[in-house]
Amino acid sequence: MKLSKKGQFVLYNVLASFGISLSISFFMTLISNGFADGFVQTWGQSFILGYIIAVPSSMIVVPVVNRIMNRFISEI
Repeated sequence: MKLSKKGQFVLYNVLASFGISLSISFFMTLISNGFADGFVQTWGQSFILGYIIAVPSSMIVVPVVNRIMNRFISEI
């Protein structure tokens, strides 16, 4: 399957946001609550909220970071 540049951008951000939200929500829940009763439910809620925030945030942040990096790279 061949994706357009825009499709690649969206898929990249969705997948990257998934992995980052999964790991960060796990460790933040673990640090805050430990492996207490209801850990998985609390982690799941934290992950869902984090993922909802991470996807649109990455759609904004990634292009900005790319522009900043391109400025540094072009000056070298």
